[in-house]
Amino acid sequence: MMTYSELLYQVSFEDIIPYFEPHLLYGYKQHYDMLKQLEPIAADDDYEGHQTIEIDRAPTNEGGLQTHSLNDEPWQYSLANRIILAEGVKAPLAEIAACCLFSSSHYGFVEDYIDVPTHERMWMWWDIYNRGALFDKFSGAYDSYFRRSWIRKTKAYRDSLKRQMKRLDEINAIGSKRHFWKRASMRNAYLEVVTVLSAYVNYVTQGNHLVAPPSAKELCSSLFKSYLQSLDTLWSFADDASHRVAYLQDLVQKYGALDGARLGNVIVCITTSAAHPLEANEQEAIAALFDDGKTNMVWCVKHDDRVKEAVRIDYAFYE
Repeated sequence: MMTYSELLYQVSFEDIIPYFEPHLLYGYKQHYDMLKQLEPIAADDDYEGHQTIEIDRAPTNEGGLQTHSLNDEPWQYSLANRIILAEGVKAPLAEIAACCLFSSSHYGFVEDYIDVPTHERMWMWWDIYNRGALFDKFSGAYDSYFRRSWIRKTKAYRDSLKRQMKRLDEINAIGSKRHFWKRASMRNAYLEVVTVLSAYVNYVTQGNHLVAPPSAKELCSSLFKSYLQSLDTLWSFADDASHRVAYLQDLVQKYGALDGARLGNVIVCITTSAAHPLEANEQEAIAALFDDGKTNMVWCVKHDDRVKEAVRIDYAFYE
């Protein structure tokens, strides 16, 4: 059987589309094109990960394909692995590719990626808080949970969770259980909001800017006073710099990258490399993707040579 990398060159993304939900197409499109630009790395004897990608049928009524061989695997190594179908499994190449894309996009990773690793991003909000105590002033309804959230990150609190769960089994009052789970769900929702928004503020405000963004204080004021937020990152994994804006236009217009995300205000951070700066016509084309005549847009431009010929767009809709 062929390798994961060879499989991606045997099928087009249009062949894979029927196997994905329409609102997820833009994400898988970026992942598909990004993998095709990576150089496969053959595993040596010291590599402790998977050497093959084993695919079988899921034990469900749908009976779709599944694989666990791409979980926690660097993408470069996964691309060099050969795909092996379980005995009796027959499927078209497009379905096999869709199965691999789903698994690698959710559970794989690539080293030396421009984005901040997840484990670092989870604590970034605390660094920003220490640098300016911004969230204490602008977090609004979340403020009552902000102070306690740090305490709940301590080892003593984590150790106490087991005791709390055990005590729940001994509680007979339904109201007490409901109160406990309500508080827990609110705390988890708060931590998720803080993590995402602070990571965005950190990325937008740091680096070499050609067009400066609003200050961290202004960004926090806008985002944390809003009651709705929609954040994401778009990459142009085009063949070269001349097609990068057309690639972004396809993501938005053909694959629905901004469908359901638009709100009354948007902050757009555009990142390019110094060797391939943003041209005036490219800037206008990108602005047109986000400005539908009803949206108040604020944007900035920064340089990061790690993006090479691509364009990276980090946006935050809010109202």
